[in-house]
Amino acid sequence: MQAIVVAKQANPVAPNIALRTDWPDPEAPAPGHAVVRTLASAFNHMDLWVGRGVPGLDLTYPRVSGCDACGIVESVAPDVDPAWVGKQVIYNAATRVSRHRTPTEPPRSTLAPEYELIGEHHFGAHAAKFAVPADNLAPVEGARPRRGRGLRPLRPSPPTP
Repeated sequence: MQAIVVAKQANPVAPNIALRTDWPDPEAPAPGHAVVRTLASAFNHMDLWVGRGVPGLDLTYPRVSGCDACGIVESVAPDVDPAWVGKQVIYNAATRVSRHRTPTEPPRSTLAPEYELIGEHHFGAHAAKFAVPADNLAPVEGARPRRGRGLRPLRPSPPTP
């Protein structure tokens, strides 16, 4: 499938962005997840962080970023309501991390929840399809699916004088 891929961590980011046509499709949805066909995705500052590297976050490259998108649900895991299939959706990229605590740790109820981002910690929406927890989906009511023009490679902007 097509995907806009960050080939390696570097600054500037633009020379390390490439359109790939051989990126693997997402596997069948994991429990609680859906696979969404991307209609539109936005390139924003989080994508620059992924391209430059985030201190304290060990990312593997090449990778697909993209945390803001709209798409159509193509498939869902068996434990997800099949009524999602065919719906046009947006999603919340923040996924809550559930960790088992040890007896020496304080109760989790006293701590702020821990989150990871689709597009940063997990492959994101700058691809023809991506996986997302079904609980993070929000239908775009009344939207009429549009025919996309397909993914286009990112081109660096000309330098400003």
